[in-house]
Amino acid sequence: MQLEMDMIELEVRAMMERCLELGDGDMPLPQEVKDYHMEKLQSRAKKEGRPLAFDMVVSDLQYASRLPMVQK
Repeated sequence: MQLEMDMIELEVRAMMERCLELGDGDMPLPQEVKDYHMEKLQSRAKKEGRPLAFDMVVSDLQYASRLPMVQK
């Protein structure tokens, strides 16, 4: 299982590094997509009564990392 997780991490890192390299710091998302996601984030922050901040993303990732893995 650990080997499989290591291989997936290597694959994702390689793809993300190439995307960042090609995007030269600005990934080419249309403004419509950026606006859509910003509206969703603002709506969520308002609903939860907290400011829209990077901490919101960090806490989501920390929560997800504690979820049990689903085994098939």
